[in-house]
Amino acid sequence: MRPIRRISAACMLALLTGGCFSYVPVETSEVRTSDVIRARISAAQAEELEPILQRQTREVEGRVLGVSPDFMMRVPVQSQLQGASVQTLHQQVRIPPSEISFVELRQLDRTRTGFLAAGSTALLVLVLRRAYGGESGGDSREVPPTPGEIRIPVSLPFSAMTGSGGR
Repeated sequence: MRPIRRISAACMLALLTGGCFSYVPVETSEVRTSDVIRARISAAQAEELEPILQRQTREVEGRVLGVSPDFMMRVPVQSQLQGASVQTLHQQVRIPPSEISFVELRQLDRTRTGFLAAGSTALLVLVLRRAYGGESGGDSREVPPTPGEIRIPVSLPFSAMTGSGGR
């Protein structure tokens, strides 16, 4: 396998497997307003939320809007394509802490983010290098003067070039 193909394969693997976030288990008492969490809820709570979420699920993921006395969360309900962008519709749901059996806090994974950034940069460099053939862009060779031509390097002040004579 050629080195460029190996590097490309490694970059693609980093891009495909890398994610910028990971989930860390926490106690419900550690959750704060504005945290993004994934919560495992009871079967009874899942049944109660089914009409709101438009699906049967025991895991609810979203942003915490409040934690006292119940968890108030903003959760994604539906995504739809509008033109060239994806529009996500959200609902606010109330979940009593007693109905939550497990909570995970979403945190930025600096290692994965670093690999993703490095992989993206390397992939971009490879694509640009391949697109432009690895050339530096210009001809560094000096053009020899034609026979009978004399070149004298002269540097002139800017005022002499404009003809104002410094006035």
